[in-house]
Parts: sequence; structure tokens; C-alpha cells
Amino acid sequence: MAQAISTLLEPFNQATEDISSESFGISSETWIIFNFIEQHIIDCLNKPDFQLIKGAIHLMSDTFNYYWPLIKKHALICHMLNPVYKNSLIDGSQNKRKALDEFKLVFDEYEKKIQSSNPAPSSSSSSNANSQNTNVKTISLVQRALAKMRIIDITKVDEMSRYFKSATVSFEAKNNRKHQAASLLGWWEDHSKEFPILSAMAKEYLALMPASVSSERSFSIAELTISDTRSRLHPDTAKELLCLKSWFRLME
Repeated sequence: MAQAISTLLEPFNQATEDISSESFGISSETWIIFNFIEQHIIDCLNKPDFQLIKGAIHLMSDTFNYYWPLIKKHALICHMLNPVYKNSLIDGSQNKRKALDEFKLVFDEYEKKIQSSNPAPSSSSSSNANSQNTNVKTISLVQRALAKMRIIDITKVDEMSRYFKSATVSFEAKNNRKHQAASLLGWWEDHSKEFPILSAMAKEYLALMPASVSSERSFSIAELTISDTRSRLHPDTAKELLCLKSWFRLME
């Protein structure tokens, strides 16, 4: 029985260590961890070795199945916004299709938001601009046709399809999650023109913290920095010191 309890709880302990670790900085991996836990609970319920503690496992399953669906969608979007994974770790064509449908709903929301914040120019302003451009330089009919074909080619394959059809990437960073997180955000910054809507999604979704540990740790570090003997630090100085400490840890 002791062995069964140890086997049951080991992944929970590891998940807690992974998410609470200072080096864990990638919210897109939360989906992987919780999917593993979900499958682990199912496996334990179906194995005879856990018969004596099956009642406790059912209680754990009920609790997990209550909270996990509350964040599962957001965790999935974060995961798919990581170009290292995209939808490659989602098993089965049906599950992939369902995940892409969920992703598309969020994508459409951001597309509408961006379009509303950047309205198309009015026809009068467009005609004025066209007339001014015509006065400056005449564009041949061939050039106009080619330009129109390029626009059609781009719109045929929408932004979301281009992202998921392109190859996954790999970040050659140190074995440190924070370095990988920095590389991930840098990748989206570099590809913001290619994927403007997706990069806007990534900036918000990948900023989600998988746990509050890092925030709590920041308060502890602040307490050590702004001590009783340094209580008259200027707010800007305190802010700079805390940022430097964080950046130095990132470079380790």
C-alpha cells in the first residue's frame, strides 16, 4: 500500500517542484504537465495495484476535474503559441481539430480587436492617395496585376494556417527555462510582422504566470533589498536594484 501511495503521489510532487521552480518560466508547458497528471490519475484508477486506495484516487480525480477545465483552454492556447510545440503534442486528428477550433475562436477575437483599433482608410482618402501617387509615378497595368496576385496569394493562406503549417523551431538556449522563455518572446517579436495577430496573442497569453511563486519570491527579495538599514532608498533606485537582481539571475 505504501508503494502504491508513493507511486500515486510522485508525479504530483514533481509537478509542484517543476511549476514552483525559479527556473520554470514558460507558461506554455503547463498544459503538458497537467495533461500528464490527468492521464496518471486515469491509469491509477484502472490498475489493480491501487485497489486499496481507489476511493482516495476518486476524490483526487473529482477535485482535479473540477479545477483543470477552468484553465485548460488558456493553457492549451499558451501551449500552441509556443513554436517549439504548436499542435505536435496533441494526440489524434480529432483532438487536433478540436484544439484548432478552440484556437481559431480566440484568433478571431484578436483579429476583430486589431481591425477595430486600426480601421481601414476611407474611400475618399484612398482615392486622394491614389491620385497623388498617380501624379508622382504611373504604375503599369502589369505591375498592378502582379501586385493584386500577390495580395490574393497572401490572403489565400491565412496567418493561422501559415503558422501551423510551418515547421516547429528549437531554441538553442542553456538548460534554463528562463532562457527558453526569453528566446520564445524574442521569436514572436522577430516574427511580429509575419504573424501580427498571433504575436499580439502571444504577448498576452505567454505573459500568464503558471504559478504565483515568482511573484511571492519577488516580494521576499524586495524585503531583503529594502531593509531596515536601507529604508530611505528612492523608489526608482529600489526598482533598478530589483530589476538588476532579476536580470543577473537570468544570465546565470
